[in-house]
Amino acid sequence: MQIQYLEIANFRKLLSVRIDLASTTTLLVGANNSGKSSAMLALRKFLLSKASAFRLQDLTLAHLTTINAIGAEWEEADETFEIPAANHWTHWLPTLDLWVEASQGELHYIKDLIPNFAWKGGCVGMRFRLEPKDMAKLFTDYRKERNRVKTLLQEILSKTEEGKTPPTLSLWPQSLHDYLNRRLGAMFTIRWYRLDPAQLCEPDPKTRHARLQTLSANALPLESNPLTDLIRVHEINAQRGFGDSAEESVTEGRGGSGKKLTEQLRAYYSRHLDPGDSPDISDLEALTAIQAAQSAFDSRLTSSFRSCTCGGRRLGLSK
Repeated sequence: MQIQYLEIANFRKLLSVRIDLASTTTLLVGANNSGKSSAMLALRKFLLSKASAFRLQDLTLAHLTTINAIGAEWEEADETFEIPAANHWTHWLPTLDLWVEASQGELHYIKDLIPNFAWKGGCVGMRFRLEPKDMAKLFTDYRKERNRVKTLLQEILSKTEEGKTPPTLSLWPQSLHDYLNRRLGAMFTIRWYRLDPAQLCEPDPKTRHARLQTLSANALPLESNPLTDLIRVHEINAQRGFGDSAEESVTEGRGGSGKKLTEQLRAYYSRHLDPGDSPDISDLEALTAIQAAQSAFDSRLTSSFRSCTCGGRRLGLSK
C-alpha cells in the first residue's frame, strides 16, 4: 500500500495543488515562500493533530474577504434565514485529499474507503476537511458576540460626557475572520470523507492547480479516520533563529512541559485575564489602558526608527 497523490487546498500558501509521490523518496524543491513548509505543515496538522491545532493563519489569505462577507450576511439575517451546511463552504475550507494504491489483500486496512463491492484493488481516496462542528452553534455564537460589541459601543457612547470624544477601542470581534482568529480551534473540527476514484482528475494543464472532487450536498463523513496508525509524519524543524539552539532545547526539555515560562504566562492570560475576549462594560477601563499603552509604544517605535534612518544609512552608522 502506498500513497500516490496528495491534494492540498485552501491551506496557507496552497490554494490548490497536487503532489505526486515517488515509490521511494520524494523531495520538495522550490524557492523560499513557495509553499514547501506549508505542504509539510498540512500533513502534520491533518494527519496527526487535533482541530485545535489549526489557526486562522492556516487559511488561505485570499479567502478572508469571503469569510467576512459571510459574517456580514449573518449579522443581517432574520428569522427566515436558512443556515447553510458545511458543503456550501467547500470553496474555502482547508482540505487534504489522500489517494492510496492498495491491493485486494490489503482490504482490511482501507475497507472504509473502497468505492463499491466490485473493487479488486487499485486506487482509493479520502478527504480530510476542517469544517464547523455545528453550523447552527457557530451562527448563533457569532451573532451573540457581534450584538454584544454593538451594545457595548452604545453604552460607551452613552457614558461619554457631552463634548468629549469617546475612546477608540478595537472590540472583539470586528468581523467573522476576527471571531475565528480566537475561536477557530474551538468551533471547527476535522472530518473525513470517502472519495470516488472514478472522479479523480488530472491537474489543470495550464495552472497545474489540482481539480478537487466535488462532494455531493448530502455527503456524510466517516465515523472515524480509517488511516489512523497507518501513516507517520516525522519532521526535523529548520533552525532559523537565535533561540533554536540545541542547548535551549535541552533546557526546555528538563522542565517536562517543553514550554517557556513566557508561553505559559501568555496561555494563562488568554484563558483567565484577557479583557479583549467577550468584554463587557466592566472591562472598559482595562481595554482603554491597553489601547493607550499600545498607541504609545507604536508612536515611540515609529519615532525611534525615523531617527535611525538618515542620509540613506540605518542604525546611525557613520562613514
